[in-house]
Amino acid sequence: MTSKFKKEFIIYSISVGIDRGGMLLYLPLLSAILGIEGYGNYNYLQVLTRFLLPFLCLNISSGIIKTGAENIKRGMFLCRNFSMFTFAITSLFALVVYLFVDGTENYIYFYVVVFAGVEALQSIILSYLRTTERNMSYFLFVALKTFIFIVFLSIFKSNYELSLYTILRVQIFITFCLFVYFFFTSKGKIEKFPVKPILIFSLFLIPHGIAQWAIAASGRILLKHFCNDLLLGYFGIFFTLGSVALLVNSGIAIVLPQHMIQNYEKWKDTAVVKNFILQYSVVVFLLFAAVLVWLFVDKYYFFYFDIFNKGILHNFVVIYTGFYVLGFYYYYSNVLFCLGKSQTIMWTTVATAAISIPVSIMLIYYFDLIGASISLLVSYMIYSILIAHRASKHEKAITKTFIPLSKIMIVTCAIFFMTFYLFSYVFSV
Repeated sequence: MTSKFKKEFIIYSISVGIDRGGMLLYLPLLSAILGIEGYGNYNYLQVLTRFLLPFLCLNISSGIIKTGAENIKRGMFLCRNFSMFTFAITSLFALVVYLFVDGTENYIYFYVVVFAGVEALQSIILSYLRTTERNMSYFLFVALKTFIFIVFLSIFKSNYELSLYTILRVQIFITFCLFVYFFFTSKGKIEKFPVKPILIFSLFLIPHGIAQWAIAASGRILLKHFCNDLLLGYFGIFFTLGSVALLVNSGIAIVLPQHMIQNYEKWKDTAVVKNFILQYSVVVFLLFAAVLVWLFVDKYYFFYFDIFNKGILHNFVVIYTGFYVLGFYYYYSNVLFCLGKSQTIMWTTVATAAISIPVSIMLIYYFDLIGASISLLVSYMIYSILIAHRASKHEKAITKTFIPLSKIMIVTCAIFFMTFYLFSYVFSV
């Protein structure tokens, strides 16, 4: 990796870690305020929000990244116009839901719509900041959003009884205010162009996004349906802890597309890809070790999580390993992204969902919590294998990466489990 790639990767990984990993940062406070069952419902609401988000902005964030990497003026044109479109459609949809929901409990759907709308606006402006390489502006947006919310929770949790609705209103307000500020301070020339081709490209990735959502969310949805809120809460905690691996994956997902578009031939070289995956594996393992240390400290000093001595902590290593395997998907999917094969990406993700969801239903129905964890790992293994296979059909050169990358993946997964059980035995975690 070049020094520029590493610099951007570090900045964006930290930024995404703060943003998407906000759930991890909020976890101690939210679990203390809402309880395990309440936190499970909060996590479940996040799942519904992620499902609705691409519809409200027509998934244009993907189009902004692809277009902006080639012509920043056109990226600005998409950013401006689709921000206004997203704001208008969210407002209309939220008004309809507000007028027609029946009963106080159903107002949660109103909050889901509004929350998804502001998250969609955030995705648009952050995509534009990525294409302009305004790395620090991107970092500032997500850092302020997370910092303000944590300060709010810390100050008011002792003096007020914070409900789920109050917490959602504060998150919505913070995100929208930051969007408005960065939207009006993002200046640049605009070049009008026919948006139909790039819109089609983005729309094809909506089924892809839905299928991804279904793969990631099926465990929580099925646990809520087949089991109870307590198991949903435990899974939400382990999912959030395991999401530490997603911080690295998200950094890769942000930085890699633009670099691959600009240096595509380089990223077909087996030695480059192998070195990249080795570095990825080392970083993910170090984060895994850091979480284990954190769990040890929490058990004996902080007592945030009521997850010890219940025989369920092994769910964490299964989920974490699944997220690590998902990292291999990002390399092969970006090969297809660079080639403009959004339909192939879409159908591969849909096929993965079609295979993995029935498997998840069976595992969760018979094995509850551990079934949900195993189904996540199996789903991401299927996903990575299928996307690698499809990418090789369009780019023959990457078939040489299959064996060395498979060896790295198998060895690293084995190290995760050996380290976890050794650590658990030695420190009685």
